[in-house]
Amino acid sequence: MKKFTLLVFCLWILKLTDPSLVQAATLTVDCSGGTAGAYTDLQTAINAAVSGDIITVVGGTACTINTIVDINKSGITIRAQNNYNISPVTAFGSRSNESILILASGGILNFLDGTNNVIFEGFQIQTTTSGVILQLGANHSGITIRNNWYDATASAANSRPFLVRAAAPDGTVNNLLVTNNYIQRISNSPTGASIDLSQGQNITITQNYFALTGGTTRSAIGLGQTSGGTATSNITGNVTVSENYITGITGYGIQLRSKTNSASYTVAFNQIVSNGGGVKASVCCPTSLGVRVRY
Repeated sequence: MKKFTLLVFCLWILKLTDPSLVQAATLTVDCSGGTAGAYTDLQTAINAAVSGDIITVVGGTACTINTIVDINKSGITIRAQNNYNISPVTAFGSRSNESILILASGGILNFLDGTNNVIFEGFQIQTTTSGVILQLGANHSGITIRNNWYDATASAANSRPFLVRAAAPDGTVNNLLVTNNYIQRISNSPTGASIDLSQGQNITITQNYFALTGGTTRSAIGLGQTSGGTATSNITGNVTVSENYITGITGYGIQLRSKTNSASYTVAFNQIVSNGGGVKASVCCPTSLGVRVRY
């Protein structure tokens, strides 16, 4: 009997100390305070999460964010309650009970440096001031951003880039997937492409819809960084930009820039409609171009 009790105790201790044995939990966020037992802000829920947890924001509610929300946990999923698996590209206008994130002054969704294997999905995002929406740190692996709708019409003059990885510090964003997002942008401020990644490797950007109206000259997708026309940062590995629909800008739809010829680019089956340019490559050359351009 004593041996059996000791075995049970040891297994209990192992479950507490080994994250892989801890059962995943669902943490609910209701910023309106209308759901009993729910967190009332996103940051508190993220801070409480552990790897494997799912953070769900209640549908039909809006969270106003006026600070930097640090996504500081690896292995978590942050999702809208109702639309996390419904693409706004194929179901535009037909989704209901959206989980809305309103980014006000100071509000940014920031992937803290070193955070890996995070899924962010299904939200309607609005902005009331300029800035960026989703910001990557220097080093990440396995980030997935999908099925989000950036509704810039709510505050057209303050529309923002959707996803940015800044030029400094040096690091690597590896295995990034951005898919099935509906991205609007109506103004030129701030500068930069709607998806603007200065560095990274093994990147897939596919099946997104970019409605960039209002005369913006910013690209929909910009990979790498240039200074005076010379590429200054590196994109490496396998990079796929495919099946995106881009409309309404006066600049290039897609810009590819890399300091060395160390990336294998596949740019295929994108539709670039009524723009000032199609695809521009600097220094490195795409190995496969299958771009459908229509003006």
